[in-house]
Amino acid sequence: MTAEQHIPMAKVLRIMASGTAVIAVVAAGSAFALEKSLPYRIGPDNYARYLWAGRLFIAALIIPLLATGFGIASHQRLPTLLGACSLVASFSFMPGSVHSGPNPASWCYGNLRRIDAAKEQFVRQNNLTNGATISSEEISPYIEGAFGSLRCYEHGHYIIGPVGTEPRCSYHGSLAEIVPGPGQK
Repeated sequence: MTAEQHIPMAKVLRIMASGTAVIAVVAAGSAFALEKSLPYRIGPDNYARYLWAGRLFIAALIIPLLATGFGIASHQRLPTLLGACSLVASFSFMPGSVHSGPNPASWCYGNLRRIDAAKEQFVRQNNLTNGATISSEEISPYIEGAFGSLRCYEHGHYIIGPVGTEPRCSYHGSLAEIVPGPGQK
């Protein structure tokens, strides 16, 4: 490699500073837009977007730090300023700051109540006694959307259990073990 083909380190730093500054502004703006698009109450339908907002927030913190560092190292004011402004902006709209936040335990509690109500209705209609086993197919008609539509967002699975026992989630436990969320009893 000849001297003419060698790229000076200062030029590499300037390119890195400019590139990361642009990415920092885009990441901060995207995190802001995603955070503001979420409703106040995070429900199961918004859970994936809420998780993305948190991940994007982390990127919106790391990338401006890099942009600021590259800007300082290359003695460029604009990337340093853009990186610092993006970092400050990211802190001003932290995820969850305007939202109630997700509550997977509460959602699971609601699903277990639905299973329990369907189970009780099936038991009454079929005059079953304690210890009788019940399948998901048997209680599905008593649950809106069927048993298969119920989902634990912590990747647990639902266990109906025999008559006389509470249904359970393999992750959260039974109704008695889960502390209900606000507005649930």
